[in-house]
Amino acid sequence: MELPSRIGCDDFGYVRATLVAGGGIGLIPRMIAASEVATGRLVRVLPEYGVSGASLYVIYPSARQVPTKVTLFRDFLAKRCAETMRD
Repeated sequence: MELPSRIGCDDFGYVRATLVAGGGIGLIPRMIAASEVATGRLVRVLPEYGVSGASLYVIYPSARQVPTKVTLFRDFLAKRCAETMRD
């Protein structure tokens, strides 16, 4: 279902900042809003509404040997996303 909006953006950091500043209601991933929800700066107002099936991609140059820091970061993101989805 498409809803009318005044602001459209593909940068969740910008959307989060706009919401914290009182910009209205927005749709952002739990992982992006978790700290603001925990501190009360943001409040979930439509718990029955959500988006499923979204994907997160980690993109890096192909190489025979992926640097350890890239592998660790990728694994951290996967774990954090899984934890956030359980909450």
